[in-house]
Amino acid sequence: MLFANCHFHSTFSDGEYHPEQLVALAKTLGHRALILTDHDTVRGTYFLQNAARKAGMLSLLGCEFSTKGLGSSFHLVGIDFNPENTAMRKLLARAAAKQTERSHILFDRGLERGTLRPGITWQDVLDFFPDNDYYCNNQVFFTMQARGIYQPEDYPEFFYNNFAPPSAVNREIEELTGLYTPDIEEVVHTILAAGGVPIIAHPTKRAKYVDDLIKMGVKGFYVGGSTGEAFLLSTDERRQIMEIVKGASGGNATLIAHVGSVSEREATLLGKHAAALGYDDVSSVAPFYYKFSFAEIKDYYFRVAEASCLPMLV
Repeated sequence: MLFANCHFHSTFSDGEYHPEQLVALAKTLGHRALILTDHDTVRGTYFLQNAARKAGMLSLLGCEFSTKGLGSSFHLVGIDFNPENTAMRKLLARAAAKQTERSHILFDRGLERGTLRPGITWQDVLDFFPDNDYYCNNQVFFTMQARGIYQPEDYPEFFYNNFAPPSAVNREIEELTGLYTPDIEEVVHTILAAGGVPIIAHPTKRAKYVDDLIKMGVKGFYVGGSTGEAFLLSTDERRQIMEIVKGASGGNATLIAHVGSVSEREATLLGKHAAALGYDDVSSVAPFYYKFSFAEIKDYYFRVAEASCLPMLV
């Protein structure tokens, strides 16, 4: 059985670990393949692929793009595309610059208001992460934490007081910088033109758009992802979402069901339901809340995968 982690982030966007650390952790967990999907950048992929190669693991390039269209917002994952494609290079540069400029403006405003603790400059953030082209609140926090300005438990105060503005402020920043969230159809076509595969990351509330997205060229849907609202839903509601997306897709897209749960019993039931509906794969976050050992987490994945009889993406 091949275990693969196909959707996770690193310190090159909003993750906690450097890609090389993530490879080491994945190998410990028994993973054999990885796809790093940082937000709006592929800079970390090069570090991950080098580390994966040395560890004897498989890897593909990936990215999670922030997009808008059809009256909503979407996170669109692109997998195995050519980052040197001309249109793709422009898209990646624009996407990373948009987030970086937004973060810089919010950083300056936080210092001016006094809601952000003083002690560093924006240049300090850039210097602390010299290989990045994407900078968000995480890079700011890690830089300040390294200097003792904030502690890990201060993150909610730091984030909500400085980097979670209302939508009107985000629109103001877009107008100020001239850097707008790209249209989903543009991003789908760019991924396809660069030889990649576009997949909707977490379409829990967006089943009504499935047909439109397939017509655009989207190749698959990751249903019930952990960054959506899946953990706020009952088991029956999660089953219903799987059924709705399956029916709306009409067999024209790859479907991956996220079945993760703090309860192995629920994860197993959802995995069996995904298999009965004809899903292509199941996926799961590691069991959480309780402190499980690596061996227990590995056993969890094997049992859920065996119950569903589907490939498990971790």
